[in-house]
Amino acid sequence: MFCGGMWYVKGYGLRDVASGAPVDENTIFRFGSVTKEFVAVAILQLASEGKLTITDPVARWYPGITSAGTITVADLLGQVSGYRDYYPLDYVDEEMSQPITVEEIVRRYGSFPLTAPPRTRWEYSNTNFAIAGRIVERTTGASLQAYMKRSIFDPSKMMRTAFDEPPREDPDRSVGYNSFFGEPPHEEPFEAPAWLNGAAALAGTASDLVRFDVALMHHTILDEPSFGRMMTEGVAAGTPTGDGLGVSVYVLNGHRVAAHGGNVIGFASYDLLAPDDDVAVAVLTNSYEAPAGAIARRLLRTVLTAPPAVATVGPTVVGAFAAPSPTSAPSPAPVPAAGEGAFRGWIAQLQSGRADFAQMTPDFRRFMDAVMIARARDALEPLGVPRSVAIGGRSERGGFVVTGATISFATRSVYAVMFQATDGKVAEFLLFPMLQ
Repeated sequence: MFCGGMWYVKGYGLRDVASGAPVDENTIFRFGSVTKEFVAVAILQLASEGKLTITDPVARWYPGITSAGTITVADLLGQVSGYRDYYPLDYVDEEMSQPITVEEIVRRYGSFPLTAPPRTRWEYSNTNFAIAGRIVERTTGASLQAYMKRSIFDPSKMMRTAFDEPPREDPDRSVGYNSFFGEPPHEEPFEAPAWLNGAAALAGTASDLVRFDVALMHHTILDEPSFGRMMTEGVAAGTPTGDGLGVSVYVLNGHRVAAHGGNVIGFASYDLLAPDDDVAVAVLTNSYEAPAGAIARRLLRTVLTAPPAVATVGPTVVGAFAAPSPTSAPSPAPVPAAGEGAFRGWIAQLQSGRADFAQMTPDFRRFMDAVMIARARDALEPLGVPRSVAIGGRSERGGFVVTGATISFATRSVYAVMFQATDGKVAEFLLFPMLQ
C-alpha cells in the first residue's frame, strides 16, 4: 500500500504449502488480468508520441478481422468492441490446454461474429487485449515484454516484474492453488503457452505493482492528459460502462478510484488506486478463489475518510464512430439466466457425489472428473441444505450466459457462478468464498 509516501508491505500465509515457505515482500505472484492496465498504458504512451491514435480503426493492423474498419483501439481498451472472449471460463478448457500463438488467437477470435455491434454493450473480453498487445508490437517492432520493460517497468522502478509466459524460474516464486468448491487447495495445470499474452501474462511482487500505480498517479510513465483519458468512464449505447481504458472506474466512499482484478489458474489479484488522494493498494494471492478485490477495497476504506474536494470525471463516448457497422450482427439470443432451483439442484447433486453429465458441455464434463466430483462432495456435504439462494447479476461473456448467486449455509456463505451455453447446457458451476 502507498499512502502519501508511506508504504505498508506485508505477506500472509504460505507461498508454498509443501515446503512451508512463507509469503513475504519479495514473493512473486501472477498478476493475471491486471496486465491489461499495462497494455492500456503502452497504447496511451504510443498515442502521446504520435505513433497511433486511440481512434484508429483496428483495420490499420488487422484489416481481415470482423468489423476491423469500424472498431477502434479505444473500443478494445474500453471493452466495447464486441469481439468474443477466448478465456471466459474459470478453468482451462480443452482448447486452452493446447499451445497457440497470439497471432492465431487474434485471427481465430477476431473472425467470429461479434457478440454485439461495436459500442452498444460492454462485455469483458480477453480478446480485446490480445489484439491491443499485438498492436503495440506491430507499432514498435519490439516484443510486448521488451517494450514494457523499457517504457513501463524501468521508469517505474519495477525490478521484479516480467512476462511469465512461459513461467519463469525464481526462488521467490509462489505456487498457485485452486479450491473450486471449498475443498483443500490443490495445484492445477496452467494455460498452454501464448494464451495469457497481453491479456494476463505479467507476474511480479505487490511492491512492484504499487510502484506502477505511483508512477501512473505521479505522471512518470503517462502524461496527465493521457492518464485523464485512461480514467474517463466510457458509454455504450448511452449507458455508462464502468470502464475507462484498461481499468474499471468508480466512486468508493466518495473517492474516485481506478481498479482492475485478475484471475489466472492458481492466483487472484486486485490493483486499486485513488489518484486524488495519492493512495494505491495492491493485493496479490496464490489462491484463484481468494476475494482479492474485497480485501483491497476494505484496505482502501480504512485509509480514505472524507471525500476529497475534487470533482469526479463523468462519462464520455469511447471510440470515433457513432454508428455500428451494418455487418455486425449480434450472436444468437442466449438462454435465460439460471434460477434458484438450478443452483440448489447443482449443490444437491455434488453433495451426493454425482453430476448429470447430460446437462454439461463437453469441456465441463472433462473438468468434472471423478477426482473433482469427490472433492466437491467432501467439501459441500457437511454444509447441509442451503438456507437461502439469492440470485445476483446476469451477464453475457464469451458466448455464455453468466449468472451469479449468493448461497447461504448454516455456517457460511459462498458466491456461486454458473455459465450456460446457448443450448442451455452448463459450462461451469464453481464456488468462491466471501469475505466475512
